[in-house]
Amino acid sequence: MSPNDSITALIVNYQTPHLTRMAVWSLRSLYPELSIVLIDNNSSPDIYTSLQQTADEAGGVNLIRNDRNVHHGPAMHQGIGLCNTDWVLLFDSDCIAYRTGFIEKMFNIAQDGAYMTGHLQHIDEHGYNANDRTKNPVPYIHPRCALLNVSLYHTLPPFEKHGAPCMTNQRAALKKQYRLEHFPADLYIYHFARGTIDATGSYHLGLSGQINKMKRLIRNIIRR
Repeated sequence: MSPNDSITALIVNYQTPHLTRMAVWSLRSLYPELSIVLIDNNSSPDIYTSLQQTADEAGGVNLIRNDRNVHHGPAMHQGIGLCNTDWVLLFDSDCIAYRTGFIEKMFNIAQDGAYMTGHLQHIDEHGYNANDRTKNPVPYIHPRCALLNVSLYHTLPPFEKHGAPCMTNQRAALKKQYRLEHFPADLYIYHFARGTIDATGSYHLGLSGQINKMKRLIRNIIRR
C-alpha cells in the first residue's frame, strides 16, 4: 500500500502565511501526490487570501477557515475528522521538510502496529519537557511531525488546547497499550521552534495551562 493513498498531511495556521507557505511547499516539492488539509484559525482576511493562493498553487490542498481561533490542539482534532485516509501526518506550520523518505519510513514503522510515530521525548505531569528532577517522566510524541493511526485516535480523548496538546490523548493511549514509536523526524525536517508564537506575539495557554504553569513553578521552587 502506497503512503500517498493512505496518508493525509495536516497543517494548522494562525496568522503566519509566510511560514505556512514554506511548510506546504516543502511537502509538495518532496511528495507531489500527497493530500494536504490546511486549517486556518480565523486569520485576518488578507492572510486567508494568501493561504488560498498557496493552496491553489500547490494543488491537492483542502483549505478550511474557522470563524474563530480554536487553537492548535482542537484544530488538529477538527482536521483529523476531515481526513478520509487511515493515517494523518501532523505537520506544524513552522516546519520545513528538506529530505525525502521520512514519510515512507514513518509509514513502515506505523504499519507494524504503532499508534503514533515521531520524535519521542519525555514530559512531566504538566506537559513541560522533563529534566533530571522530573519524577515519573511520561513518553510523548511531539506533533511537529508525527504520523498517527486515525481509527485508534478516535478511541481516545481528543487533542486539546494546551501547551502539549497531545498529552492527555497519548497518556490514554499508553493506558490502552497503544505504542508510541520514536522516529528521528528532525533528520528530515527543520522546526522553527516557537515560529507561530514569535510571529504573532501571543501564546494562549488557557486557564488549565496557566494553572499547570503555576504548579510547575511552585514545584520547582519546593524541590530546590
